Amino acid sequence: MELTTIKQVLDDEAITGTTIAAAGWVRTFRNDRFIALNYGSTIRNPQCVSDQEKVGPEAQTRTKGRSGANCFLPVDPYFEGGIASYIR
Repeated sequence: MELTTIKQVLDDEAITGTTIAAAGWVRTFRNDRFIALNYGSTIRNPQCVSDQEKVGPEAQTRTKGRSGANCFLPVDPYFEGGIASYIR
Protein backbone atom coordinates (compact mmCIF):
# COMPACT_ATOMS: atom_id res chain seq x y z
CA MET A 1 0.00 0.00 0.00
CA GLU A 2 1.40 3.39 -1.00
CA LEU A 3 1.93 5.88 1.82
CA THR A 4 -0.20 9.01 1.90
CA THR A 5 1.08 12.19 3.54
CA ILE A 6 -0.80 13.59 6.51
CA LYS A 7 -1.37 16.79 4.52
CA GLN A 8 -3.06 14.79 1.74
CA VAL A 9 -5.31 13.06 4.27
CA LEU A 10 -6.38 16.35 5.82
CA ASP A 11 -6.83 18.24 2.53
CA ASP A 12 -8.35 15.68 0.12
CA GLU A 13 -12.05 14.99 0.67
CA ALA A 14 -11.90 12.25 -2.00
CA ILE A 15 -10.02 10.09 0.52
CA THR A 16 -13.08 10.02 2.81
CA GLY A 17 -14.38 6.49 3.32
CA THR A 18 -11.21 4.82 2.12
CA THR A 19 -8.41 3.11 4.02
CA ILE A 20 -4.95 4.53 3.44
CA ALA A 21 -1.53 4.02 5.01
CA ALA A 22 0.21 6.98 6.58
CA ALA A 23 3.51 6.78 8.43
CA GLY A 24 5.05 9.27 10.77
CA TRP A 25 6.35 9.63 14.27
CA VAL A 26 4.60 9.96 17.58
CA ARG A 27 4.33 13.62 18.55
CA THR A 28 2.35 12.94 21.73
CA PHE A 29 1.10 9.75 23.36
CA ARG A 30 -1.39 10.05 26.20
CA ASN A 31 -3.51 7.75 28.30
CA ASP A 32 -1.87 4.73 26.59
CA ARG A 33 -4.38 5.21 23.78
CA PHE A 34 -4.23 8.55 21.94
CA ILE A 35 -1.34 9.23 19.56
CA ALA A 36 -0.84 12.47 17.63
CA LEU A 37 0.87 11.39 14.40
CA ASN A 38 3.35 13.80 12.81
CA TYR A 39 4.89 13.46 9.36
CA GLY A 40 6.26 16.94 8.76
CA SER A 41 4.02 17.69 5.77
CA THR A 42 1.72 19.92 7.85
CA ILE A 43 1.50 21.48 11.31
CA ARG A 44 -1.88 19.77 11.83
CA ASN A 45 -1.56 16.34 13.41
CA PRO A 46 -4.27 13.67 13.17
CA GLN A 47 -4.98 11.74 16.33
CA CYS A 48 -4.66 7.97 16.21
CA VAL A 49 -6.73 5.96 18.65
CA SER A 50 -5.02 2.69 19.47
CA ASP A 51 -7.15 -0.35 20.18
CA GLN A 52 -5.36 -1.98 23.12
CA GLU A 53 -7.14 -5.28 22.51
CA LYS A 54 -5.61 -5.49 19.02
CA VAL A 55 -2.21 -4.05 19.90
CA GLY A 56 -0.03 -5.85 22.41
CA PRO A 57 1.57 -4.06 25.37
CA GLU A 58 5.02 -4.22 23.72
CA ALA A 59 3.72 -2.20 20.74
CA GLN A 60 2.22 0.37 23.11
CA THR A 61 5.57 0.69 24.89
CA ARG A 62 7.49 1.06 21.61
CA THR A 63 5.38 4.04 20.52
CA LYS A 64 6.19 6.15 23.58
CA GLY A 65 8.55 8.86 22.43
CA ARG A 66 9.90 6.82 19.53
CA SER A 67 9.98 7.65 15.85
CA GLY A 68 8.71 5.40 13.09
CA ALA A 69 5.32 4.50 14.55
CA ASN A 70 2.72 4.03 11.85
CA CYS A 71 -1.04 4.13 11.63
CA PHE A 72 -3.56 2.94 9.12
CA LEU A 73 -6.03 5.80 8.90
CA PRO A 74 -9.63 5.09 7.93
CA VAL A 75 -10.93 8.55 7.07
CA ASP A 76 -14.29 9.22 8.72
CA PRO A 77 -16.10 12.49 7.90
CA TYR A 78 -18.22 12.25 11.06
CA PHE A 79 -15.25 12.17 13.43
CA GLU A 80 -14.25 15.58 14.80
CA GLY A 81 -11.51 16.93 12.58
CA GLY A 82 -12.47 14.57 9.76
CA ILE A 83 -10.25 11.65 10.74
CA ALA A 84 -10.71 8.61 12.93
CA SER A 85 -7.63 6.46 13.06
CA TYR A 86 -6.58 3.22 14.67
CA ILE A 87 -3.21 1.61 15.28
CA ARG A 88 -3.24 -1.90 13.78
